[in-house]
Amino acid sequence: MLLILDILSAAPHALSIIVLFLIFRRKLEKQSPFFVSYLIFNVIAFLTFFTMAQILVRASTYQSALFVYICIYTALTLGVIYQLGNALLISRSSLIPLLHSVLRWSLAALVLAAAIGSAFLHEIDIPHWKLVEPLDVSSALIRAGMLFTLFAFAWTLRISWQKWTAGIALGFGITACVDLASAPLRAAFGSAAIHAVDIIQLSGYNVAVLVWLIYLLLPDRKLRFAVNILPRSDMEAWSGELQNMVQRWSSFQRWIHSHLNIAERFRPH
Repeated sequence: MLLILDILSAAPHALSIIVLFLIFRRKLEKQSPFFVSYLIFNVIAFLTFFTMAQILVRASTYQSALFVYICIYTALTLGVIYQLGNALLISRSSLIPLLHSVLRWSLAALVLAAAIGSAFLHEIDIPHWKLVEPLDVSSALIRAGMLFTLFAFAWTLRISWQKWTAGIALGFGITACVDLASAPLRAAFGSAAIHAVDIIQLSGYNVAVLVWLIYLLLPDRKLRFAVNILPRSDMEAWSGELQNMVQRWSSFQRWIHSHLNIAERFRPH
């Protein structure tokens, strides 16, 4: 079991170095700076945690390192998602503010859902995961939700993906979905499931890195959804409808906050 974990832990980072080499060789680093930073950060984090495991640091130190890692990992992933959105709309710059608005409100809704969901998690019996587990589950939910929003936006407006952009998005989608599906198992079953969850999540990351490597090696082309392109009038109608959806969601958020404030007043002290 431990040998499998060691192989699954080291393999994606070795492949990540190859991916980084190909990115710089093809001069794609300026198009995806957040993605490059994400890969470099993960390699450094792997070496850091490997060193910590060898010197047997205290559980509190390991927990603090995990907390910082998840925060930076999530922030870099969100940066990649916004970067993918900008690359997706490079030929339709007028839609970029709309996409940013949709992503911003989606992020707010996902943070709220993550906060509510974390309150219902069982307290985990693994010392260095007690405070980190809610953050890990919340990170998986936010990453999966934001990627789903980006894919839904592109599908709704029938927008073509650049091949490399599609590969990055697909890889992140795989890791986010695998993490979201497996992270709650650690909270539910505790130490009995920790190795199984690690294997599942590391396998997902291995697949994601392989996807990135394959897409880098494929000839460049655009990927288009298998549907007819909407006329300009329909595109404007879709844009107006999406703006109305954002406005309705904003009103719904204000309604939630007002009711939460009322409930807080009546809460017994």
